Amino acid sequence: MIQHLLLGWIAALAADDGLLKIQLIDGKQVSAVLVRLDEDGLVLATDESTTLPLRSLDHLQLASPSESDLRKESVDTWMTLADDSHSPVAKIILKSGELSGKFLDGTDFKMPVKAVSSLRFYAPAATTNQQWESLLKRDRSGDIVIVRKSADSLDVLEGVIESIDEEVVHFEFDGQKIPVRRSKLEGVAFLRNNVQTTQPIAVLTDVFGGNWQIADLSATPKKLQIKTKSGLEWSWPLAILSRVDFSGSNVVYLSDLAPTRSQWQPFFPATTLRQEFQRLFEPRMNEDFDNEPLRLVMANGRRQEFTKGLALHSRSEVVYRMPQQFERLKMVVGIGASVRNIGRVQLEIRGDEKALWTGLIVGADAPVTLDLDLQGVSRLTIRVGYGDKLDYGDHLYLCDPRLVKSTK
Repeated sequence: MIQHLLLGWIAALAADDGLLKIQLIDGKQVSAVLVRLDEDGLVLATDESTTLPLRSLDHLQLASPSESDLRKESVDTWMTLADDSHSPVAKIILKSGELSGKFLDGTDFKMPVKAVSSLRFYAPAATTNQQWESLLKRDRSGDIVIVRKSADSLDVLEGVIESIDEEVVHFEFDGQKIPVRRSKLEGVAFLRNNVQTTQPIAVLTDVFGGNWQIADLSATPKKLQIKTKSGLEWSWPLAILSRVDFSGSNVVYLSDLAPTRSQWQPFFPATTLRQEFQRLFEPRMNEDFDNEPLRLVMANGRRQEFTKGLALHSRSEVVYRMPQQFERLKMVVGIGASVRNIGRVQLEIRGDEKALWTGLIVGADAPVTLDLDLQGVSRLTIRVGYGDKLDYGDHLYLCDPRLVKSTK
């Protein structure tokens, strides 16, 4: 099993010449032919038979095959596994507690019914998605069939699903066995078994829109062997894969963690602040103070937009308890693009009682790239103090603030 991965999302780019285009965490790029992928890392066919540890990789991207190169069957069912993997499939039947089916490329699969959460017989649609999700979240003690009353109205019955064939769901309800045509149902959901909540080592996306929570995988130049957290195992040609994402195991964005403390103080003290005013300047996660994306003006003079980050107004403080497996904090720090000509703040970052970085951030200057050592740190504190123009324009953005594991 592949273990102790660092960061990035991994996929593969298989061109006609068999080369992989590989992005490393340190920003370097290499191209080489894949020999294999296993727990030792990515083995490449070079003069020195290079092995790249998985924790040193940022990403590999698979070239999407043309439609004419794909064997693509029509979608019959949208399947979700108990581990939240999901995929359209060409065929699905249930018999004697075992589900069998066919992926869109024609690959057959089998799995115990306990590995599956739900089967949806109609394509997900805006008119029914909210109802579908709401019905699945209801407390229940058995399986359910979700009845399609109309194109935009669903209902539910609870009982036991005994079998499913190409046309009919055989369902026991209130002591009666009822055959229900699949065309009458939006779908079915099984009494969900508990699945271990351990982090998958990767999330794999295929060219058909499937998304898989991966527990183990290995690869040769043409095949990828896959095992999901639910226990489903099969192999696929690399040409069918779009991306394999290891970021969940290897990196955590600070803006996706819940701080243990988050507060803002106004420049002019007040005994009471209206709640609406307080919300204007309290720390924001993944957006600026106008509910817009975070934007910085980079050293080349161009604006860059970031989907992950924190917006902090002076004077603010956020405190996080650190996951112990992460050893570095990396981010780009600067004053928001809209106020960069006037914003100036003092930034202090502390690990426990030790100062990790302090300095003046000036909006007219280029953003600052930070790479801080977190080894041994259990509590991270970020403080934003006032500049020399009161608090006017003091909008500090911490962009792409990510906790990463060691690359060594």
